[in-house]
Amino acid sequence: MRATLVLVLAAALGALGCTREVAVIPAASPSAVATSVATAPRPPSTTATARPPTPSPSASALAGSPTPIVIPLDPDAEPPGYARSCAAEFPWGRQVTRGFVCIEPSYGLAKDRSGALTALTIRGYAGGSFENNVVVDLVEIAPDGSTGRLVVRAPLTYRSPEIGMPGAWTIELVPTPPLPAPLPLLRVVAHFESPRDGSRVAEATLDLK
Repeated sequence: MRATLVLVLAAALGALGCTREVAVIPAASPSAVATSVATAPRPPSTTATARPPTPSPSASALAGSPTPIVIPLDPDAEPPGYARSCAAEFPWGRQVTRGFVCIEPSYGLAKDRSGALTALTIRGYAGGSFENNVVVDLVEIAPDGSTGRLVVRAPLTYRSPEIGMPGAWTIELVPTPPLPAPLPLLRVVAHFESPRDGSRVAEATLDLK
């Protein structure tokens, strides 16, 4: 009977050991877990690596100092420096007592690389012409001082507060083809005529030096 009990106990222990061996799943060691955590790649941190988008030029302009608003001058207002101009004897905003045209002494020349004249910018004042019309000529002057070839002729209409009052004008004369160097003596002639008989009412000249 003792032998039988021993055999039953051994069989029970064997069955129990078999069941435990099948049921137990080995766990990963702490070192393996630590290594896995340490070596696993981390997802990129959007907070640390994200950069703000580069603003476009228009956005930069809007974000910077505001562009100053330029208020255009009243075209009928007295031009700056008028009281010291070639038309100083004709008060601005008043009817002229006689027709006149004048040319300011300052002018601008544009030349190409060969020295040929490509453009001439001049300005002046006028008053009392029919419908505010003026004609500007660029002419060559001969060595004896006589008027030579007409280089450019350009009509213009100046603006004034009212017809019969002084007004300012600016014009660019463009020789076609450009006037080659060396340049001859050149003269600007601004004038206007009477609509009745075509006679010249006013004229002003400026020699370019």
